[in-house]
Amino acid sequence: HSSFQRLVKTQREITGAWTMTGDADYLLRVYCADLPALNRFTQDILLPHPSIGRVHSQIVMEALKDTGALPA
Repeated sequence: HSSFQRLVKTQREITGAWTMTGDADYLLRVYCADLPALNRFTQDILLPHPSIGRVHSQIVMEALKDTGALPA
């Protein structure tokens, strides 16, 4: 867990990280310039890391609502 935390803290492409229930242990929000950059990040940084066994990606096509504000 601490090795994974170091990875999350040191990679500028990772802008958010959460522990999860269900099939995945973690959810990462990753920003890359384009798909080739995402592929390089996945292949060169994430998959070689000893604490990562599998990566499943989903790409946001459009943000319909993006606010951090909680309802009053």
